[in-house]
Amino acid sequence: RDILTDKQYERLWRYCEYKYCLDTSIDEVERAKRIIFTKTIGLLTNLGCRPKEMLGLRLNEIYPNPSDKNKDSDILLVKIRADNSKTGKSRVIAAPIKKRIDIIKEQYKKLGKEHQQNDYLLFNTTKQDRRQYSRELITRRFRYVLEESGLRKEIEDAGSKISIYSLRHQWITWRIRYGDVPIALLAKAAGTSIQMIDATYSHILVEKNTQALTKAQGALRMMDVDLSTNLYNSDDD
Repeated sequence: RDILTDKQYERLWRYCEYKYCLDTSIDEVERAKRIIFTKTIGLLTNLGCRPKEMLGLRLNEIYPNPSDKNKDSDILLVKIRADNSKTGKSRVIAAPIKKRIDIIKEQYKKLGKEHQQNDYLLFNTTKQDRRQYSRELITRRFRYVLEESGLRKEIEDAGSKISIYSLRHQWITWRIRYGDVPIALLAKAAGTSIQMIDATYSHILVEKNTQALTKAQGALRMMDVDLSTNLYNSDDD
């Protein structure tokens, strides 16, 4: 699956934080919306949930880990309830997202819309029923920042396609490449199967375990060990 390179993701993050959100030509209402969007991108990259699951997430489904004794921990648990999951099964994800959540809530207050516990984390401030934001609104902003950051052309020139859904694949790839997360646990957190992760991300598993896969191969070559698969001599034919 196509994802941003580490450098491309850093460029996207820096553009959103230091240009998109700090643009002096916008009013404070638009600034708050941009900050909420930017922190949402961070949430998607740290949670690996599907965009639909992110948009359907309620504030009361985000909570501290009861076994974590560190009161200042940035790690929170996020419950994806069954009716908000593609698989129809609930699951829990752990991620360092408390600061982002706090900033999102703070920006809603600036818009005059303080969260209630049963609210969607990302509710539409222009609607009286406080319905969740649509995927279209998030996607529109994502396309805009890709364009304005200069990443869209670079990505297309490389023959790749990046969407808001790509951030889920970004998370899975990073958890395999950098996180040492067991595949079975990763599948549970992502709400998918071990078979899907193996089929889609096997190249990352090979890349990460190159040292183990090639251990002693050089030594065997030096000893001129016959590693052929022909088990029969020509005289036995």
